[in-house]
Amino acid sequence: MAFLFEDRARQKAEARARDEDRLARGEISAADLQKENAHFARALSGQNGPFRVGFPVKSQPGKRRYVEFPPNKVRKDDS
Repeated sequence: MAFLFEDRARQKAEARARDEDRLARGEISAADLQKENAHFARALSGQNGPFRVGFPVKSQPGKRRYVEFPPNKVRKDDS
């Protein structure tokens, strides 16, 4: 099955319209919608400690370099 950009554009437009409807009905807050749509942040929501991202080292198969990011501090007004 081939990937069609038109299909993906249609899916994204439908998702945006659905999200706008949910916001208009008050089903979800803008902040909650942003968290829901932030796939990277959602994957890290249960993360304890620093987050490590590994990158392959060019010309050294199997070796990786890592960059560590400290855990996000949640402000009291964001909770």
